Amino acid sequence: MSAPKGSRRTVLAGLATAALGGFAGCSSVPGFGNEEDITPRRWLYDPTKYTDKGFAGSVHFESPTELIELGDHLSPEVLANRGPPLYEPALERDSVEWAMMYSDTMLRAPFLRVYAGSFDAGTAKAAAAKSFDATGDGTELDGAGSFDLVQYGDDQYGLSRDGEMACVRMAASEESVRSVVDERSSSSPGIMAVSDELMDLVKKVGFDTSMSVSFNLTEDGTLERAAGYGYTADGATTTVRVVMLYADLSSSELEEVGEGVDALTDVTVGEDGKMNWLEATVETNQITFNKSPLGMT
Repeated sequence: MSAPKGSRRTVLAGLATAALGGFAGCSSVPGFGNEEDITPRRWLYDPTKYTDKGFAGSVHFESPTELIELGDHLSPEVLANRGPPLYEPALERDSVEWAMMYSDTMLRAPFLRVYAGSFDAGTAKAAAAKSFDATGDGTELDGAGSFDLVQYGDDQYGLSRDGEMACVRMAASEESVRSVVDERSSSSPGIMAVSDELMDLVKKVGFDTSMSVSFNLTEDGTLERAAGYGYTADGATTTVRVVMLYADLSSSELEEVGEGVDALTDVTVGEDGKMNWLEATVETNQITFNKSPLGMT
């Protein structure tokens, strides 16, 4: 006897949730440009340069200024369950165009929190010091590319310049921080060096209003699987995307999960090789923007 439809959707939803967040240890992309190109993609370093113990990658991104512009389309009751924002409280929220966190959840590689916006270099440096709860000015080091570099602890560094700031934790050395900046500022492939398929997933998720991507690398740098979700707000409605790579869920099963979420409409799915995805529409006032749309009711 086949399982009841509701029961099947529960099982599939569980698989989807596992794919989006259940990795070992614990969640249109710009192209390359010059050093003045301030885009989040450029900070996604190649993990294999910093650890040979595997990597449980986690990327979270949001645009504080865009969330402000959404204004009345957001629900205070829904946002009350959102949790801490990604943007640095020491920076004025309306000055932060985007904020991103990139880390290994097992803390085996540099942990980055990066911000870009309309703030100046002095404001960025002061915000970095506050982020580290620094009681003094830290130790000024030689600049890293066009960034001022300050050390605040054994493995804590602040990078700042006009319009861009990064707080680096879990850095094995000063040289590893400089390497991250070199990857960000040069034609290095960064995360693309891991896998073209992983980069394709990041592109599909997109750096729009908000996004989250998780992925697992083995000790030899092989990509095991990856998944993510992204939101693109357009006033009262928002397009959502869920993308999976090497998942235990087919496109048709993913569609079944999506259609079981009452808040989602216009559900469509697609696949390309080992990657499958779901796109749908949801009312903006139902979103926290930092949780998977498949977990909505």
